[in-house]
Amino acid sequence: MSGAGSLGVGVAFGFVFLARRDMSAIPRLMVWTASVPRSGNEVRTVPPARFMGSWNSLVERVRALSSEPRSPHDLGAEQLAFMSGMLDRAVDFRLAHPELEERWIDVNYYDLVEDPMGVIRAIHEHFGWTLEQAAVDSMTDWRFRQAVHRQRETRHRYSLEDYGLTVDAVNAAFARYREFLTSQGIRSLRK
Repeated sequence: MSGAGSLGVGVAFGFVFLARRDMSAIPRLMVWTASVPRSGNEVRTVPPARFMGSWNSLVERVRALSSEPRSPHDLGAEQLAFMSGMLDRAVDFRLAHPELEERWIDVNYYDLVEDPMGVIRAIHEHFGWTLEQAAVDSMTDWRFRQAVHRQRETRHRYSLEDYGLTVDAVNAAFARYREFLTSQGIRSLRK
């Protein structure tokens, strides 16, 4: 899987980014991305209302390791503003730099769930990367092991309401990004 090893992972409310740099550092991303030929940024779209509870739960657990807990509702409001703002800046960046658009591939979450290997192949093809058979075999093996593991694990439960949020509030906060994805033909405005 040549080229893919240089991607870093960043998570955004409702969206998971595999990107060259943290999306909160858009100016650095622009300079760095512009200097790397045929580099890529993958955006895997997940409906914000589906991901928001999970993200807040993760932030809450990580912060509990090193700081005083805050009210879950305060955390929800803080993270909704932070992550939706980060995605708004990502939209600004992409609209301001259409010359870099071929360096992005947006992947609909539902497509990823329905055909993960097809999406992996499309990503590699888009960026001109070679998809080695050993990588395909490794990913197929991982998917099998992950499915077995997930059947045995106790599921962590959380909800938007745990963090003082509603589906409507989350969708409103991410409206601009959702509209951008729809205008680009990437996804419909499903909830």
